Order: sequence, then structure tokens, then C-alpha cells
Amino acid sequence: MHSPKTAVRSLQLPSRRRRGLTLLELVMVVSILAILTALVVPGMSDQQEETRKTVAKATLQELRDVIANRYWPDMGKFPQPNVLDNSGLRLSSTAQITGTSTTALPQLHFLFVNPNQYVSTPTTQYVAVSDYDPQVRIGWNGPYVMTKSTVYPNPNNVRFSSDTTNTSTWSDYGFTNLYGNAGDYTINDPWGSPYVTIIRASAHGSSTLYTAFLVSAGPNRRLDNTTWTSNVDGTLNSGDDLALQIKAWK
Repeated sequence: MHSPKTAVRSLQLPSRRRRGLTLLELVMVVSILAILTALVVPGMSDQQEETRKTVAKATLQELRDVIANRYWPDMGKFPQPNVLDNSGLRLSSTAQITGTSTTALPQLHFLFVNPNQYVSTPTTQYVAVSDYDPQVRIGWNGPYVMTKSTVYPNPNNVRFSSDTTNTSTWSDYGFTNLYGNAGDYTINDPWGSPYVTIIRASAHGSSTLYTAFLVSAGPNRRLDNTTWTSNVDGTLNSGDDLALQIKAWK
């Protein structure tokens, strides 16, 4: 007859030693994870880039509609007062078109601030504009954009202050004083660069045709706006820039 202690021992299951992963198995697991990461991450990166482009195009469309359908009818001019003559339509200097002028253009700043309240040097480049008059339907009726804005950069500042190896300035990327004064309100595209407006001049019979564009510098963050090709969705490309035509006039 078994003693109680012996009976308890006979009911216990045989113990098993825990077995860990061998070095070979661990290497195989890490290799599989590396392969999966290599397959998934580029796809995610490409998808993120396409999403940024979609957002940029949608913002271009919204800003173009605001300028063409609200700002322009209210003000009777394009939001670049110092490149236009007193009529607010014809350009006063071809240097503004070619980009050889260093005169600052407030650009999208006037979608947020009445030109009459803008303080800069020289102030003669701005024409006093009263608030909107509902009877004559003329005057500044902003802010035209409610999206939180950023500010136009100082062209002489380093482009990415967080990147200690990059000494390029905003001006090196094409964002010169031609497109605004440092500190002017603007809106950034998904890649962190401000949207700008650009005017092109071309011969049209015996007169000159001026065309205004709204431009994003695109993924490389550099303004490459030399010649643009049309896309099916209505946007334009120059390099990797994205642009939309706002309006054309003689």
C-alpha cells in the first residue's frame, strides 16, 4: 500500500524544460520582419506622398475660388497691389514678372488683412481700401480664409533650422522677397512651404495677356515655375510644382 506522499508523487505530471528560440530561429524571425518592413514601409511612404498631393490640390482649388470669386470681385484687383497700375489690372513693371525685382509682394496676406491696415516700407505700394460697402458691393470683406495661417519666412534664414547640416536659405529654394515680406500671413502646403501667387505675361496679338497662378512648391519644396504642363485634373506642373490658374486678363 502506497503512503499518501507516494500517491501524490504518482499523480504529478513529468516536468518539461522550457525551450527558447535558437540563434538560427531568431535570425530567421528578424529576417522575415525586415522583409515585411521593406515591403510595407515604401508603400506607406508612397501613399502618404499621394495624400499630401491630394491635400495640396484641394487647397489650391479652395484658395483659387476664394481669390477669383470673392476677393477679386470685392476689390476689383488681384492681391498684389504694387505690381498693378491704378486700374488694378495691368502690371506696372515687367521686373515683377521676370522675378528680377526685389520688391516684396504681400501675396495671400491680404486674404487675412485689409491692405489699408498693412504697415510696411515703402507704404506707397499700397492703396487705402475701405471696408466692404454692402450698397455698392465694393471693399475689403475679409478675412476671406478662416484656416489657421502661418507667416511668410525671412528669405535669408536657413530653410530648416532643425537640420543642422542644411545651410540653404528660403531664398535658395525660390522664396525671395518677390513673394512677400517676412512675417506676412500666408498658408503652408503639406510640405511646409508657403503657397504663392505668380503672374506670367505672354503676347496676345498686339497686346499682352497676363495670367495669374496659385502655386505650391511641391515635394522638393523648391519653386521650379519656369514652364507648366497641364494635368487632367486641371492642375499644372513645372518640375514637381503644383499650380492652378486663377485668372487671365489683358
